[in-house]
Amino acid sequence: MKDILCGRDPDAAIYLWRDDLEFAVLHLLVVLTQVIAAPADAGALKEREASPMTEAEYDGLIEPYIEWFDLSHPEKPFLQIRHEGKETAIQKLFPGLPDGNNHMFFHRPGEIAEICLSCASIVPWNQANNVPSFSGGFKGSLRGGSPITVLLYHPDLRRCIWRNVLSEEVIEAHFPQNGSELPVWVTGLPVRGSAVESADIGFARGLLWQPACVELIVEEREGRCDSCGCASSRMVREFKKQRRPYEIRGLWPHPHGSVRTFQKKGKEGKGPFSVFLSLNNTIPPWRRLLDILLEKEDPADGYRRALVLTQYSQVWKGASLPMAIGGYISDQAAIKGRRHEVITLSAGWDERLDEFQKIVGLALDLKDILLNKMKYFFLRVLGSDAGKKAARKGAELFFERTERLVLTALQNGPPPDLKERLDLIA
Repeated sequence: MKDILCGRDPDAAIYLWRDDLEFAVLHLLVVLTQVIAAPADAGALKEREASPMTEAEYDGLIEPYIEWFDLSHPEKPFLQIRHEGKETAIQKLFPGLPDGNNHMFFHRPGEIAEICLSCASIVPWNQANNVPSFSGGFKGSLRGGSPITVLLYHPDLRRCIWRNVLSEEVIEAHFPQNGSELPVWVTGLPVRGSAVESADIGFARGLLWQPACVELIVEEREGRCDSCGCASSRMVREFKKQRRPYEIRGLWPHPHGSVRTFQKKGKEGKGPFSVFLSLNNTIPPWRRLLDILLEKEDPADGYRRALVLTQYSQVWKGASLPMAIGGYISDQAAIKGRRHEVITLSAGWDERLDEFQKIVGLALDLKDILLNKMKYFFLRVLGSDAGKKAARKGAELFFERTERLVLTALQNGPPPDLKERLDLIA
C-alpha cells in the first residue's frame, strides 16, 4: 500500500476487473486508506488524488494503526478472533469453490490447499464484507448476505483509491460520532446472544467490521501459494471458525453500497424497511444499475445512492461516472454466480436519471410483451407446468441477450426509433 500511495509503484493495477478477489483487493485498499488518511474536506481530497504522498507522511499516518493490520499479531491478528473452534480447509474462504461433497465443472475440492499471507489477508476480508455467512449461527456483513459493492473506477490505482475515500466533512455529516472506532478483533466480537445498536458502531469500526469468529492457522514453512502462485515462508492451510450469534439493530450507513427502502408487512405491523441492494437471477443487472444511481426519499419506495457516488458527484461535478461494481448471486449460503465489472456513464449522468428510468421501463415493457406471447404459445403447446418453466427460461435469456443493448442505451442514449420498434412488436 505504501508503494501505491507514495507513487513508488506507478505500474500497480487491478488487471482483471471481473475477478472477485482482485475487486476485494481494491476494496480493502480503499478502506485501509480511508481509516488512516481521511482528508479534511473536498479540496484536500482533490490534492491527495492529484499527487502522491511522501514516504514520511505515510509512515506518520500508519504508525498508530500498525498493530491493527498485523495478520499474525500474537493476541489480536487482523480480521481474526483467537478461539478454540473447528478447523476447516482454507478453500472454504474462496467463494463459489467446492468443498466437502460439493462439486463444480472446472474446480475440485482441495484445489486451493494452501495460500500465502497476502492472499490470507484478502479472502477473510472478502468473506466478511461481500459473501453470505458460512451458515446458520454465523453472522453476515453489515450490508446483508451478498451486497453489491459500488466503487469509483480510475485506471491509475492510486487515484482510484483516493476517489473512493470520504472526506472528514462527509463522515461527520453521515456517520455516528459517539460510537466505538476500535475494530472487532481489538475489542472482541459482541457477546453471544447480545444486541448491538448500529448507532454505536463508529466509522472505522463499521468499515473494518468482521462479523464472524474466524482465525487463520499460520504455519512457519516454505511453500507456494495455490491462489497467486507466489513463494512464501509462511503458509495457511486451514482456519478455525465458531458460531457466535448476536443481533445488529438498525442499518449501518456503509458508504460502498446503495440502499432500497420499502414498506414491510409482518406480525409487528407495517413500517419502512431498508436493505442494501444485492444481485439475484430475477432482476437484470441493468435494472440494478438504475437502482444504484437513484436518490429518492420515500418510506414506501425510496433509494439512497452509495455515499462514494454522492461525494464524487459533488467534488468532480460534470465529470463522467466510471464505476467498479461487484457482487455475488447467492441462494442462502451458496454462491450461484458473480458479477464484477467496470461501467462508465457519460458526463451529465446525474441529469439523465429520468431518461434512464424511461430506457429501463421500455426494456421491461418489451420483456413483458415477449413473455406474454411465449406464455400463450407454450401453455397451448406444452401445457401449464412446462409452459411456465419455458417462460422463466425465456426471461433469463432476454436479460442475458439484451444486457449489452440496454447498457449501451444507458451510456449513450436509446436509438431514436426504439419506441417505433416496440410498437411493431406489440
